[in-house]
Amino acid sequence: MAAASTPGRSGDKSLSVRVRLLEATIAAIEESGEAGVRIDRICDDAHVAKASLYHSFGDRDGLITAAQAERYRRAVRGQIDEYVLSIRQCHTRDEFAQLLRDWVTGLTDERGVARRRIRVDVLGSSVSRPSLRDQLAEVDQQVAREVAALLLIAHDRGWINMPFDLETAAMWWYGMLNGRYMLEHTADAARLAEWDRIATTAMLAVVFTDDPPTS
Repeated sequence: MAAASTPGRSGDKSLSVRVRLLEATIAAIEESGEAGVRIDRICDDAHVAKASLYHSFGDRDGLITAAQAERYRRAVRGQIDEYVLSIRQCHTRDEFAQLLRDWVTGLTDERGVARRRIRVDVLGSSVSRPSLRDQLAEVDQQVAREVAALLLIAHDRGWINMPFDLETAAMWWYGMLNGRYMLEHTADAARLAEWDRIATTAMLAVVFTDDPPTS
């Protein structure tokens, strides 16, 4: 999996103290998990005094919480920005349906697997951190609003007529995708491909409730 931060970025003094600390902490978590987050090392990597770390994040747990929230935000957003542009370039219902199929492919490729692992890892970390859970919920809600806005474009163009709350439908879709994690480290390629086919069929059935295109 690609590292969450660019090598050397945490030591780039043109970045703010907070960003350098976050990048150094994210790199440590990616390398060794939360146990690898040692204050002395983080401050050395970020070229920051300990006092600045405590001023910015309060303590080690506050630093880890902020870094985990940022890891999750990056992993959840994924290709959202690309699809905002793509849907605006669709001209027909069939093009929109193909865009959704491509979305599944993009979320289940190697990058999608890596992002999902991060999401599940951070969700596990949030179990004992209520403040982290709150931050993750904010990220989820923001992405759900953006996906709902994409669906609303298709609705306004007469391509779909979903009888569901669009933000709730978006949350369902991301929840379903997170479930793929249960197969990704044990299943063979054939079973993963079948999961993708089922997921695509289900997604098209929800979005095109009246007349789903074949997957």
